[in-house]
Amino acid sequence: MGATSSSADDLAKGLNITFDRDVTYYYVLNGKPHYFSQTYVEKLYAKHFRNVVNSQTLAPSTTGFNPSQLTPQALKSLKEMEAKQAAIAARLYDQTVVEDVARHFESYGEDLNRMVNPELHGEALKNPTKVAEAVLHKGTSRFDYADELWRQAELADSVVQKEILEAQAVSEMMEGCRQIKKVFDIIKARDAVRNTYSKIPDEVNRAVDILRNLNGVETKLSQAEAALAQKGFTFRSLSQAVSDAVIQVE
Repeated sequence: MGATSSSADDLAKGLNITFDRDVTYYYVLNGKPHYFSQTYVEKLYAKHFRNVVNSQTLAPSTTGFNPSQLTPQALKSLKEMEAKQAAIAARLYDQTVVEDVARHFESYGEDLNRMVNPELHGEALKNPTKVAEAVLHKGTSRFDYADELWRQAELADSVVQKEILEAQAVSEMMEGCRQIKKVFDIIKARDAVRNTYSKIPDEVNRAVDILRNLNGVETKLSQAEAALAQKGFTFRSLSQAVSDAVIQVE
């Protein structure tokens, strides 16, 4: 099961593309869905996802390297390193596995269809608090990771490594902003259907509009940050405001 708010018609016409993926794997037994272990599926998915990416972006190895020739300890270290790199790749491409549908921090839970299906936008959310928490996480988790990358950049051993980490940090900030815009548009669409007069504060609308031009060319991250500050927001406080809008609209 894949969760997406992208229009199938727009995808088919080439007017839109999906960037991220939220996927759940399950099997049905006696008419009831059964989900797999969150940790197990995350590791397995990341491993295979990285293999697919590498098969398309890397030239075949010509070194003749054979992992079976390694000592047990060296092989264990190699597998741990590969698992770590796979997790990084999955995060970089925003691939999210959601097995614990009821409690996963990025899951809309029982309100998934009410959030992503425009035909159901008129229905009230069953658990708006859970949705609001997921919305908040989608932005702030990226900003938190960016902070960690900038801290690592300060301790980098080389200029090249420092620049790589800083670029990754900017990418995480941009993705956090993209998530804010994406989910805000869903909330705004629900608001238009459910309420005669909008329940979303005007200042939140205007603040999100600043992020719409944030593409690394027309508007840089620092410019967007300054523009938000003029309206009394930071990236994190705007994430909170958009999260609050979930409760206001329901």
